[in-house]
Amino acid sequence: MKLTINDEIWNFENNDLSYTNLFTLIENLAESKSLVFSHILVDGQLFEEIDEEIWIKVSKDMNEVQVIMKPEAEITKDVLLAIQSYLKRAKDELRILAKQFHQGPKSETWVQFSLLMEGLEWLMTAFQKLSYLNKNSQIETYQVINTLSKIISELGEALEVKDFGLIGDLIEYELETLFEKYISEYNEN
Repeated sequence: MKLTINDEIWNFENNDLSYTNLFTLIENLAESKSLVFSHILVDGQLFEEIDEEIWIKVSKDMNEVQVIMKPEAEITKDVLLAIQSYLKRAKDELRILAKQFHQGPKSETWVQFSLLMEGLEWLMTAFQKLSYLNKNSQIETYQVINTLSKIISELGEALEVKDFGLIGDLIEYELETLFEKYISEYNEN
């Protein structure tokens, strides 16, 4: 089995690479070269994160593992660009979704709402990653995460009581405003 971490290559007999050994290698290389884990490819299958349980499943019959590590600044830039891209795309859909809830949700409304909730979860994860990468912005990113968590909670409460007008209001007046604020703030970075 072949392991490549950026430009360094190791060969292991009979898939003899344990999760602990892999991440010890990654940590040592990260420390010595000032790099951060980006993602891993196991026989071409992409994993942005991998835990021991997933490793055990995928490592049984693997032939090649590629670990991609990048400088912290590059990953931070990639995360910021992804956040900015999501915010811009999603913002345009928020007003439409809010209007649909104000008029009474249809089946397509629920599909879009589900996508919005998934997007908000992804956004929180992206901000958590940003916080991890940029220690100087931890307070700011935790405030973003807390604000998003609060809105998600309020959306859940409105959903429980089937207050579709409130869902529409939260999307239009809370999320849309928040997205506009973050688009301008993170455009400056």
